Amino acid sequence: EVDSPDEDSGDIPPEPVCRRLCDQFAEITGTDSAFALMMLQNNGWSLPAALDRCFGGDAPATLALPAAASSNEDPRQLRVMSWNLDGLTDQQVEARTRAAIAVLRDAEPHAVHLQEVAPDTLDLLRRLLRDRYEFVDGRAHPDDRYFTATLLRRGRLQLLSPSLHRFEGSRMDRTLLAVRVKSANGPEVLLLNTHLESTKDFAAERKRQLSTALRTLTESAKPALLAGDLNLRDAELQAIGGLPAGVLDAWSHCGARPEAQYTWDATRNRNIQNMGRARCRFDRMLAWRMQPLDFQLVGLQPAAGTQLFPSDHWGLVGLFQLQD
Repeated sequence: EVDSPDEDSGDIPPEPVCRRLCDQFAEITGTDSAFALMMLQNNGWSLPAALDRCFGGDAPATLALPAAASSNEDPRQLRVMSWNLDGLTDQQVEARTRAAIAVLRDAEPHAVHLQEVAPDTLDLLRRLLRDRYEFVDGRAHPDDRYFTATLLRRGRLQLLSPSLHRFEGSRMDRTLLAVRVKSANGPEVLLLNTHLESTKDFAAERKRQLSTALRTLTESAKPALLAGDLNLRDAELQAIGGLPAGVLDAWSHCGARPEAQYTWDATRNRNIQNMGRARCRFDRMLAWRMQPLDFQLVGLQPAAGTQLFPSDHWGLVGLFQLQD
């Protein structure tokens, strides 16, 4: 069902709800956010009332999740992108972000897990993608310099409930952004987006965070995916006993292709400076109750007009078959 505040309440809803209502109104009516804001304000922030006024009493009878974006898409398949955008690096950040957006549009994922998103980066992403994606902001504090964000394709995934878990031992304000969604004509899915503690010096805390994230993943009764910048070394995964039974690593499960192994690679990515030939598989997609069908790296071309890639990390795109 669509969002709407209680009819008896004269209060303005919280900003995220207002934004979601405006997005839904614009999506249904084919108008823009400015018109949506005016109509909702004039109708007490009731989406059904605003739509009824807009359609002259002929608003759609039901306002459930729109049909899937393409009739050719299998509703039990989910395409997910995960990417650390390196938003903290100021160098050519707008050009790099625009290049990442172009890659995203080309890949057409149903869900996007972004890490190291800066406020200015998020503003640009919203401006260029809000017609296509709903945004779940993963900020723990309004003044966070960087954070995670999860994007959901409109007409394909319906947001049910977001929640943010703060890792208590983190020295870097790291979190686990959990987003429950309903796939159009498909099952519910739990999407877990995270950026775990960085650098070798914080391996102990990173392992604790990974254990928490894996426990959240495997406690889900629905299909679930943990995808993000885990900053993980293989020895650290082995130290906590490896992956739990039933959890599938998308890269490994899809053939462990060497050319798609390293997601942070100083031998190929010139954004990484003074790191010799270091390369790591920091970024991973770990699936629960879903079968990885395909795994690719993206963002392998420099941003237009620059010598830089969109990020110092490659992006990940995985295709998954959802299971009951």
